[in-house]
Amino acid sequence: METYDIAKKLEHFNNNGLYKEELKLARKEFVNGNKHPCIWCFLTDACCTIKKYKKRGKILANKALEVINTELEKDKDNAEYYYERGCTKSWLDDWQGELQDQLKAIELDSNNAKYYYRAGIAYRGLKKYSKAIMNFNIAIKLDSKCTEAYYEIATIIFAEEPTYFDNKQKKAMNILLNALKVCERNKDNLFTGLSFMYFSQNDYIKALKYANEAILFNKENGTGYYRKYCTLTALGKQDEAREYLEKANKFGYDECF
Repeated sequence: METYDIAKKLEHFNNNGLYKEELKLARKEFVNGNKHPCIWCFLTDACCTIKKYKKRGKILANKALEVINTELEKDKDNAEYYYERGCTKSWLDDWQGELQDQLKAIELDSNNAKYYYRAGIAYRGLKKYSKAIMNFNIAIKLDSKCTEAYYEIATIIFAEEPTYFDNKQKKAMNILLNALKVCERNKDNLFTGLSFMYFSQNDYIKALKYANEAILFNKENGTGYYRKYCTLTALGKQDEAREYLEKANKFGYDECF
C-alpha cells in the first residue's frame, strides 16, 4: 500500500477517534521502514492522545520536527510538510508555531480546507476565538462537509464566547443540528457534542437521544458511551449507567486526555 493510501487510512482512524488503531498502523509502518513525515506525524498524534503514551509522544514530537525540518530543507515549497510540522508543534503546546506553519501552508495552497481548519485550532489555542471561527468558516466554505470545523465553531460559541453572545447555547446547538444535514463523516462527534450541550441544559431526554445516536453511528466511540453513562446517572439509573462507563473505558475514553 502506498504512503498516500496509508495516510488516508490513518486520517480516518484519527478523525473517528480510533487512536489505538491509528497507533497500531502508524507503528507498523514505522517498524517496516516507512519514515515519511506523515507517518511521524500520525505516530506522534496517537501517542500524545493516549494518556499512557503521552510522555513518549512528546519525545516523538521533537524527533518528528527534526525529520520534517530536514525534508523542508529539500523542498521549501511543500505545503503538506508545513501542515504536518504545524500539527506536530501543537502537541508541544506551541500554538504560535503551529499558526505560523499553517499560514505558510495556506500561502502555498489556499484551497485546502484542512490548513484553514488547523489554523483555526491554533487560533483557538491562542484564545483568539474570532479568528479561529473565521478560519473554521473558510474551511467549511472549501469543504461544506468538514464536520470538525462545525464542531469547533459550536463549542467555541457554547463554552468560550463571552456571556453577552445572545442565545449562545441555542446558536451552538443549531450549528450542530444543521451540520448533521450536510455532513457524512464523523457525525458521531456532532451527536456527542449535542448530547453534552443538552445535558448542560438539563434536558436529559435529548441528551440521551444524541448519546444513543453517537453509539449507533460509531459503536467504538468511547465518548458516546460516556455521555450515555452521565445522562443515565443524572436520571437516577446508576445500575444501568455502569455498563456504559465500562464500555466507554473499553473504547479508550478513560485513556484519552
